Amino acid sequence: MSKNPFADPPAEVGSSAPDVAPPAYTPHDAVASSSSSAPRPEPQAPREPFHMSDSTSPYLPFPPSLNVYYQWKFTRTFHLGDSANHKLYALSAWGEIGSKGPGIPCIMLHNGPGAEDPALAVCCEEKNWTFRSRSIDGVMVLPSVDAPSKERGTETITELLRSETSSRQTGVSFGYSIEVAQPGGGLRREDFEWRRIQDKEKLDGYSNGFELFRAKPGQGGEPDDEVLAVVLFKGMLNVNKPLNFEFKGRSLSGELGDRWAVMAIMTGIRIWFLFFSSRTK
Repeated sequence: MSKNPFADPPAEVGSSAPDVAPPAYTPHDAVASSSSSAPRPEPQAPREPFHMSDSTSPYLPFPPSLNVYYQWKFTRTFHLGDSANHKLYALSAWGEIGSKGPGIPCIMLHNGPGAEDPALAVCCEEKNWTFRSRSIDGVMVLPSVDAPSKERGTETITELLRSETSSRQTGVSFGYSIEVAQPGGGLRREDFEWRRIQDKEKLDGYSNGFELFRAKPGQGGEPDDEVLAVVLFKGMLNVNKPLNFEFKGRSLSGELGDRWAVMAIMTGIRIWFLFFSSRTK
């Protein structure tokens, strides 16, 4: 039987993160984007501020395909990598119980292979969420698009991953908005949607899967039927590559930007977690 990475282990080594040199800062992250008029979602308040990376630039470029790898010990930390011997990014899952950590249920994507590395993104629940809540919407915490300042340090913003009923398919879909890198520089905010895969042949032996699309055609007439990413996952008892994430189409070149890539990965992991914990089907 596999070990549940989302459960609180009986004991945890201190999780305080030392100062880590920030990753390289890319120019497009420093350019202000168009902002949505909708209010930002408010997450549950952590016990202490999240130890965030200075930007959404990964310390190494994301490979085209990533798998989740569990550790063969009872721990809250597991990994993303392109092979079992090349684990690139740590993922840490936290619950409410325990004196260590943020004190709220959340999943952190770290900018490095260790749980002490700063977070590229954090997925947590909405402010008033409880274990009795029926909502499966999630809040993503990301570094701000603005460069850190000496006065304020690294600031964060929040994005909502909202569950939706799609007219294109049966079952739930998930939508969100995020800034996308532009060819001439700067960022533009766009809407995206994870849609459930109905064709079993596309699942490649996995139990469930979703494909990521633009929710609306972008400027320049980009089609909204282009698959930009795929996330496939298995049941909770599978320990061998329980999740596979792949960039597709134009996202393979990295042209959509680091911020877009981090959000795609983090929302895909959130969807897996919802199925893993039987909060949706």
